[in-house]
Amino acid sequence: MPSSRSRFVQLVVSGLLIGLLLAGCGGGQGAEPLLRQEISAKIQTWLASRPEVQAKSSLFPLETESRLSQSLDRYGKALELPGAVVAIASSKQVWMQATGLSDLAEQVALQPDDRFRLGNLSELFVAVVCLQLTEEESLSLKDPIADWLPAELLRAIPNADPLETGKITVRQLLNHTSALPNLDVAAFQQAVKADPSHRWKIAELMPFMSQPASRSRGFSYSRLNYLLLELIIDRAGGSSLAEAIQTRIVQPLDLKNTYVELSATKTIAHGYQDWNGDGSREDVTQPLINTGLGLGGQAIISNAPDLIRFFQALFQQEQLLTPSSQERMLTLVEMRKGGYGLGILNSLSRWGETWGQTDNTATGFSSAVFYLPVHDLVIVAWTNTADSDNRPIALVESSLEIVLGSFSKVPTGATMQ
Repeated sequence: MPSSRSRFVQLVVSGLLIGLLLAGCGGGQGAEPLLRQEISAKIQTWLASRPEVQAKSSLFPLETESRLSQSLDRYGKALELPGAVVAIASSKQVWMQATGLSDLAEQVALQPDDRFRLGNLSELFVAVVCLQLTEEESLSLKDPIADWLPAELLRAIPNADPLETGKITVRQLLNHTSALPNLDVAAFQQAVKADPSHRWKIAELMPFMSQPASRSRGFSYSRLNYLLLELIIDRAGGSSLAEAIQTRIVQPLDLKNTYVELSATKTIAHGYQDWNGDGSREDVTQPLINTGLGLGGQAIISNAPDLIRFFQALFQQEQLLTPSSQERMLTLVEMRKGGYGLGILNSLSRWGETWGQTDNTATGFSSAVFYLPVHDLVIVAWTNTADSDNRPIALVESSLEIVLGSFSKVPTGATMQ
């Protein structure tokens, strides 16, 4: 019986998933079998020719840890960040470190296990809950959303035909192929500034979904997709998203620092952002600037150790999903670079394939988390500011270069998102 990791690596190199990763190839669900086999063979040949790509037995000697620490400090100073965290884990080792401050006013040092807002990383948790519901036959990915959502809500979606919108499936919400309009962030932020203490409901966000809907059913990101999934989870599972995450993920994995923000009062690192447009960062943590926090899981709180445990349970140990559900999660639609599954990004890096998520929240945090199956590594990077020039993916790449070396890119031009 092959191990969970070996089954996952076999799945990774299968043509079902690889076809989307190469420039000029079609989407994963529609790719021809012969094309998939040809691409898979090319990837396997490339891996076989690069022995240095194999995971090292000792990833974190003292010299490596020293270089990682220096790289993290340089990154924080170069961008004048309040603070930043990097955590890298194999099945045998974990290295974590923080630089900078959690609270600028009180000069509190940032800790590697401090909690922060996940933003889009939350989509992974929502997708796991939805797939668990399908395993229980409480929900189907093929279900039209009209089966689960009130007609008045569908009618309230701007620029959408309620009858056509109702035919959108749960799967299309999960992989952002619904063609629904996205949130007009600038207009919504103005409304938030006018009433910072208001706790938004999903129906109240509909007037801000004013960006044009996509004309095709290819990948087109919309926050509305996961807002609607929250309501569907509530009806299909009989509990709120916060309760579902607690009972289905947090408790089984013993995640002590993961929860939906509005359902708990634990402290988190302070997040900083220039909300006033005056060129300086404001503390957007307390008093809470409530930008619909908790809606669609956008304000799930976690920390680096919990995210590592979550990824290991999902990809290495099969504790959260059955193999068939995992395969559904990892079935991709094509993006501009790489592909998108159910709540998860896929791309090729210099070090092989990556699965994960990235985000710059509107509430003071930027983050990235990836699993690299060839190396059996999980890497988490986050900062407590969401400035546009702060992309934790750069911190991920510099850390991986130290740990794994600087390899030539796969000759496709594909990069990490």
